[in-house]
Amino acid sequence: MPQHQLLISGNSCNCDNGYYDRGFPICGKCDTQCSKCVTNSYTCTECADVNRILVDNQCQYGYFDSGAAICDQCIYKCSKCVFSSTFCTECNGLHRNISDNSCECIDGYFEDSYQDCQQCDYKCSKCVNTSTYCTECNGLHRNISDNQCNQLY
Repeated sequence: MPQHQLLISGNSCNCDNGYYDRGFPICGKCDTQCSKCVTNSYTCTECADVNRILVDNQCQYGYFDSGAAICDQCIYKCSKCVFSSTFCTECNGLHRNISDNSCECIDGYFEDSYQDCQQCDYKCSKCVNTSTYCTECNGLHRNISDNQCNQLY
């Protein structure tokens, strides 16, 4: 593997992008995940993949540090996550709350096939899969039969 030497620019010595200073006069190659690194090959100051950018050694919003200075994206429901893409600490969008580090639709909403929270039918206080597939009923519509809320007479 070729050793890159420090470039002398004015009164300072610098390594090319993609290399770090291993000590005069040698530069070491950064890991393939890094476009710039310091101290060693895997301490990225800039990531090769623009979706894995470190800012002040922190992952950007919506990403988590998956190790070795690499940021991976949180799942769609999470605006912030730690440890894994599904361990949410903050939720995306309205009508979501964190429950056991998972972002769930609040009561009165259900998650559609696009993972968006949609409002349940006015008769349902809770529903799943569709707005009219009720698991609990609202107000006067307290009689539930075949997951439909019917008014009591």
